[in-house]
Amino acid sequence: MVSIVDSVRQQADKAAFEADKLIRIRREQAVIDQLRRDVKTQLDALGQTVLTVYRRREVDHPELTAIGQRIDALDGQIKQHEKTIEQIRAEQLTATPSQPTQPCPRCRKPVPAIATFCPHCGASIPKPAPGGTPCRNCGVLIPANAGFCPNCGAKKVAEPSPVRCVNCGAILTTGASFCPDCGTRVGQVVASVIPATMAPTSPAPSITVPAPPVPVAEGASVAETETVPGGSDMQSPTQDQTEPEPIAPAGPAGKACSNCQASLPQEAVFCPDCGTRLA
Repeated sequence: MVSIVDSVRQQADKAAFEADKLIRIRREQAVIDQLRRDVKTQLDALGQTVLTVYRRREVDHPELTAIGQRIDALDGQIKQHEKTIEQIRAEQLTATPSQPTQPCPRCRKPVPAIATFCPHCGASIPKPAPGGTPCRNCGVLIPANAGFCPNCGAKKVAEPSPVRCVNCGAILTTGASFCPDCGTRVGQVVASVIPATMAPTSPAPSITVPAPPVPVAEGASVAETETVPGGSDMQSPTQDQTEPEPIAPAGPAGKACSNCQASLPQEAVFCPDCGTRLA
């Protein structure tokens, strides 16, 4: 029994001894690490001092000169990369211009303006007549003779007529004070001068030629002739009793507006004349 207790005690003392050794070793290792950091700091200071002396051209040692040249090359690369970083930070996202769209007359989903059929429901996209004005609400072209958008029913806004020069008729830009073609001040009234040599021309005299007498056939009644001012008798013309030409039946007109009865295409949603929404 005593031998077992002694053995356990010896093992415990040995473990404590080894733990104490490990603690002291780690403590000394920490001191060594700190001393090495101090040495590195001194080496950095020494290198910085040598580099400063090299750049002052006060060192002629070939090895120090070669090390200084390599450090200068690395500094140049670092500056170049720092400049690239500044350029990247200054970059901004460029907005991609959106493609003009118009709503589909059937499903009302946005469709590219150049599309012929709706990619969502397959409906045919009507193409407006050339020369129309784009609607400020949905972007669909409004025909020139329409007062409302055939797609959304918005009222057509008339574009302001261009301002022209009173002298030469050139179109003037907004805010212009003088005409760029003739130099006339905007708003100045230019009087039209008529040359004195151009005298008003008198109207040409009219010559009246009497109509020749029309012979009256034998047996004609007096009611069939009439007296024409000027002295000659002329036979009254007979009215032709021609029948009117039959009107050809019109083709399929699509549908009519319930308000103004205007003829509209089948795919129209709003009346372009009165703006009424079609059923």
